[in-house]
Amino acid sequence: MAPNVVTKEGVQARIKSVEYTSHSKLTIAVVTMVNGFKLTGESACVDEANYDVKLSQEYALGKALAKAIEFEGYLLQERLYLASPVVKDAPSPLAA
Repeated sequence: MAPNVVTKEGVQARIKSVEYTSHSKLTIAVVTMVNGFKLTGESACVDEANYDVKLSQEYALGKALAKAIEFEGYLLQERLYLASPVVKDAPSPLAA
């Protein structure tokens, strides 16, 4: 994989666990990444008669993954920025 690419597969490989909670017509996916960071995704329907648990879990997980992809994109951009010659000696805001 090229160093400047974020892929769905790459993000999925960093998932430690997924837990689902259902409340009537609402499903919430709690995704725990390997570093312990947690993300959520939600899915709901209007008519409870149309509620499909598996489909709702799929949508909720998809929304959580979309958030993770955005975060990974930000982190990649930050790494590339900090590695650029312009800021090579600048302190990282992520440094502890």
